Amino acid sequence: MGEVQQTGALEFELDGRPLVVKKLFKGNQLKFDQEYHYVVLPVAGDSMDRAGITRGDYVILQTSHLSPVRPVAGDIVAVAFRDPDDNSHATLKRIHFEADRVILQPESSNLQHEPRV
Repeated sequence: MGEVQQTGALEFELDGRPLVVKKLFKGNQLKFDQEYHYVVLPVAGDSMDRAGITRGDYVILQTSHLSPVRPVAGDIVAVAFRDPDDNSHATLKRIHFEADRVILQPESSNLQHEPRV
């Protein structure tokens, strides 16, 4: 994980190395707000390949020290968790809310990926 700096309209650096923006999802423009902090993570798996996020891509995540970033149903979120052996992991999934449950839904052509509740 590293810190992203915007160095031009569609030019970014990760730890001093240039990043190439290969596509903008749904035609949205990237907008950076000084209230937030941005980090970048490399994509290692295939659980979101149907959403256009594939192994080798980088995702730019918005965080805030001033106020929590609250996801809306349907947002793609990164979630950190610990497995039963106390190892740290992170996953990128689409978030949904159902009664008192949070569902993290993969969008993958790999049928082994299942929702996490």
